[in-house]
Amino acid sequence: MGILFLSILISLGTSQQAFALILEEGTNGPDVLSVLDEVDDVQVNAFAGDDEVEIKVIIGNVGVDPGIGNDMVIIDTITGDVTVVASDGEDEITVVNVEGDVTVQGGPGDDIIFIDDVSGVVVVDGGGGNDECTVPQGAIVTNCGDEPHVPQVIGGKIIPIETTSLILAGAQSTSWLIPVVLSIAGIGLALIRRQN
Repeated sequence: MGILFLSILISLGTSQQAFALILEEGTNGPDVLSVLDEVDDVQVNAFAGDDEVEIKVIIGNVGVDPGIGNDMVIIDTITGDVTVVASDGEDEITVVNVEGDVTVQGGPGDDIIFIDDVSGVVVVDGGGGNDECTVPQGAIVTNCGDEPHVPQVIGGKIIPIETTSLILAGAQSTSWLIPVVLSIAGIGLALIRRQN
């Protein structure tokens, strides 16, 4: 069992609130910190040790410094800019589903960096070591091992769609068919009556 110390600075509107949080790692899995309010900025600073930092569904800018150690950082579904600055250690950094810019700076260890589905500019500096980087097309990448891996997108980007809008679009797309069918039926009836 170890102790994870996080210092978190959360900005709510024009006021800032600073939190110092000590989590003791339990045997039943990782502890969870939930931010229930909409925040402008979240900054997570972990210190020495092998830390796991996971941040999901935040409206605002996110910054993470996992500190020294073999850390795992997962950032998912962020509306705002994301910045990750890693230190010594073999870190695994995953950043996905971001509406904003992403900047990742790896440390001197052998890092694994995976970035996907970002609407803004992606800048990655692997730092040193033999890093493995998977980045979207058009990313600015330096010091990332041999060559960054850019996955090929076949058929474009998958866009999630609400079922209601799909049903409405389907109903509206066939609404033109009703007047056409009625017109054809009317013309057919008129022709039949003329022949009689």
